[in-house]
Amino acid sequence: ATAAATTTTAPIVPPAGPQPTPAPTLAPAPGISPTFATAPASTATSAAEAVAPQSPAPAAMPTVAAQAPDDESPDLSQFISIPGKSLEARCPRQPRVQLLLTSDGKLHLLAHQSASQELRSVTADLLEARSWVREHLSLLMLTERSQRFDTTAEPSLHLFSADSRKAAAAVAGLGSTINLHLLQRVTVAGQSAWFAAALT
Repeated sequence: ATAAATTTTAPIVPPAGPQPTPAPTLAPAPGISPTFATAPASTATSAAEAVAPQSPAPAAMPTVAAQAPDDESPDLSQFISIPGKSLEARCPRQPRVQLLLTSDGKLHLLAHQSASQELRSVTADLLEARSWVREHLSLLMLTERSQRFDTTAEPSLHLFSADSRKAAAAVAGLGSTINLHLLQRVTVAGQSAWFAAALT
């Protein structure tokens, strides 16, 4: 007799000792979506701005007249830092010298050296116009009754020239009597204008 062959599968027996507990899975409650907190973008931007180098403040620019130089000399009163009123009255012998009455009641005499004039001649014109203003101050006050004049202040003289070195040499012996200004024609954005800068 032939014995029948049988196949027997041995059962799987877990190893001895405690078994690891699987991590629980957390599911959100019905109707509630999970949210994730993130740092605001503005915080990073603010920090970057805080450490960024600061740009220097722009330097003060000299005066550039808005009007184009249609004639040989512009209105010089626009280059005086103190606001005031240009007077129509002029010295009869020196009509090119402009008179300006500023808000503090002080008179300013303004002269521009044109291309056809010598610095010595313009300086003499200013001094002569000052003498005329001193003699006729009461008359000037009558022509501008609504304005205040400081009768104790000496008229201030201003000389505008395109050549600052020659102008300084011409008035060197006058001390601080005459205020010097550089005045030149320049081209800004394709348009011609007057450039002025106070030298003294």
